[in-house]
Amino acid sequence: IKKWTPGVLEEVHGIADGAKVDFTTMFVYQLVDEYWVNGTAVAGSDHCSALASSATGTRPAIVAQNMDLEGFRDGMQTILHITEPSGLQQFVLTAPGLVGMNGMNNHGVAVATNTLTQLANAREGLPVAFIVRGILQRKTFQDARDFLKTVPHASGQNYTIGGDNQVAYLEASRNKVVQVDPAGNGAFIYHTNHPLVNDDYSREGATEAQAPGIPQSDSGVRYAALEKRLAPQPAGEVIKLVQQTLRSQDSESHPVSRPFLDGSHIVTFASMIMVLGSDHPYLIAAPGAPHQYGYSTYQFTRTGKTPH
Repeated sequence: IKKWTPGVLEEVHGIADGAKVDFTTMFVYQLVDEYWVNGTAVAGSDHCSALASSATGTRPAIVAQNMDLEGFRDGMQTILHITEPSGLQQFVLTAPGLVGMNGMNNHGVAVATNTLTQLANAREGLPVAFIVRGILQRKTFQDARDFLKTVPHASGQNYTIGGDNQVAYLEASRNKVVQVDPAGNGAFIYHTNHPLVNDDYSREGATEAQAPGIPQSDSGVRYAALEKRLAPQPAGEVIKLVQQTLRSQDSESHPVSRPFLDGSHIVTFASMIMVLGSDHPYLIAAPGAPHQYGYSTYQFTRTGKTPH
C-alpha cells in the first residue's frame, strides 16, 4: 500500500485519528475482501452482480453493479464526493470508515468489483479497497487497465472497468490477470462470483471448480439471470434496461436485488449505475436493493463543490 497508494494509506491514518480508533483496527477494517478469502469462519462470500457495456453511436458506455454486503452494514450507505486541487473528482461508494468499494471519476473512469474467493490470493498483495482507489486516480481506460495488470493482488477479484467509452472485466489473482472485452456493438459483459476465464485457483478453489453445482449456486443463478436479460442485443433505452436488470428477482432464493432480511444475511447494500464519457459522466445510485429503493442522479461539478 505504501508503494502503490500511499495517499489512501494517509486517509486511513486520518480516519483512525478522527474516530479515535487505533490504526491497526482501522487498517483491518479496510480489508473486507481479504478477510473473506483468508478467514474460513466468515460465511456468505457470494455477493455482488456487475455488468457493463461499451459505447455506441447512440448511447454512452456504462459500468453498473449491485454491491452486496453483510446485513449489519445496512444504513451505512455513503457516497463520497472527493475533489482534488488537480481538478480530479470522484464519486466513491463506501460506508463510514472504509476508503471505498467502487466508484467513478469525472474523467469517465469507473470500476465495479466481484469477489472471487476461488482464486489464489497473496498476503503481500495490494488489498481490493486500495486498488479501487488507485484505479480512480487514473484518467484513461488504458491507465486503469495498466495499473490493474501491474500491481500485485491480495485477493481474487473481478474488476469491471470503464473509460474512454470502452469497458472490460479483468479477473485478477495472485499470479495472473486475465482481461475479457465485450463483443462490440454495445454488447454487455456481466459477472457474479465465480471465475469465468482465470484458472489461477487456490487449493480450495480448485476443488470447488471441479465439483458440479456452479449453475445451481447463488453465483451461478444470478449469472444466468444477467445472461438471460443482457445477452440479447439491447434494444430501447439502455439505462432503463440496466435498472430493470439490477432490480430483478428472477429467483426467489438467489435474486440479483437482495432485500434486507436481518443482519446475518447478505443484502444489496447499494446499486450503482456509472454512465461514462469524458464530456459528461454521471452517477445513478440507490441506497439499498433497487427493487425497494429509488435511484437518484449525481452530477460532477465544474467547481468541485457539493454536487447536485
